[in-house]
Amino acid sequence: SFLGRYSKVIELAGLGLITGMLLLHIIYDKKPPFKRHFANLIHIIFISLIPSMIMANVLYNQNYLLTAWTQRGIYFYVLYFTLHRMKFNPKDLEQAFYIFTSIYIILYMVQYIIYPVKLIDVKILYDRNTIRIYMSGITYVVLTYFLCLQNFFRTLRNKYLFLCIVSLIIFVLLGGRQLIAAVVAITLMYLVISKHIKSRFLVYLLIGIAIVAIIYLFQNIFSGIIEATVRTKQEGLQNIRIRALIYYFTNYFKSNWAYIFGNGVPNLKSPYGQSMAYIREDYNLVDIGLAGLYFCYGVLFVISSIGIIIKAYITKVEGSKRYLKFFLTQVTLSILT
Repeated sequence: SFLGRYSKVIELAGLGLITGMLLLHIIYDKKPPFKRHFANLIHIIFISLIPSMIMANVLYNQNYLLTAWTQRGIYFYVLYFTLHRMKFNPKDLEQAFYIFTSIYIILYMVQYIIYPVKLIDVKILYDRNTIRIYMSGITYVVLTYFLCLQNFFRTLRNKYLFLCIVSLIIFVLLGGRQLIAAVVAITLMYLVISKHIKSRFLVYLLIGIAIVAIIYLFQNIFSGIIEATVRTKQEGLQNIRIRALIYYFTNYFKSNWAYIFGNGVPNLKSPYGQSMAYIREDYNLVDIGLAGLYFCYGVLFVISSIGIIIKAYITKVEGSKRYLKFFLTQVTLSILT
């Protein structure tokens, strides 16, 4: 694909830029950073990467450099420290969310329209009467959706409503039952508890009309989702996540140490990664959420991740940032289901 050739270069350049900005501020900016509520937990996440790399080498003879490269997504946690050092205004971050989500939606729709031609080097398949494009970054679209939902009812500005609707369309085109159900349920919860909604009957009526309209416009996709669910039940198949859990936890973990430190992240250039790629068509680590992270990184990583979620829930935020709590609820549901 066109963008696939440059994706790894962009990732590396982005990580280098983020790290470089952090180092510059540490060296030259002597003012203390913003209070960092999650610093210790993120430090533990970084530490947990080291023993998991060792396990990948010892158990599966995977090269350390391959593992280090494959787990590069975790290194972007350094952005947390960079933002605190640079003392970013939260409003500026929200603008960045709008821009990223707009770019994501445009790329997704272009790829959807031109399929089977591949613009983006990601997994794409036709399933449930839709083209499911597994682009990284959907989590940020969900975050922006809740941000726009809150801002629409606070300001009644149409630009927020437009981005909400387009984001919902992307969620439907993805064909993911859990994502659609979680977003709809949390949206309804927001409408129930929001203090900005004066006429709840009118809002519920409009939401009902919107849901009916979306189901009507994308009835083929919803029928595909329902057919997939019914077919699974009729064939007596276990939930795909349960089957994936059983497979990974009975065919790997060659050492008791792996239950503590994980197996490491597989790379396609190693026999370990190739064996995982062979089975990934049926069972994907992504499908098992937190258990998939435990499989790769071990106990320390999972405990720290849970600690971040709990701390985020109990940390008080001002009313304008309440959308973060709704987003966090969706993230929690996604890693548990």
